[in-house]
Amino acid sequence: MCKCRFCLINIELLCSIIMTFTKVLITI
Repeated sequence: MCKCRFCLINIELLCSIIMTFTKVLITI
């Protein structure tokens, strides 16, 4: 399942990329 709120498609890879990108933005 996709736990990302930005994820409309249930793709784990897409979720992982979005989550990682979000974490990077928060870290910066």
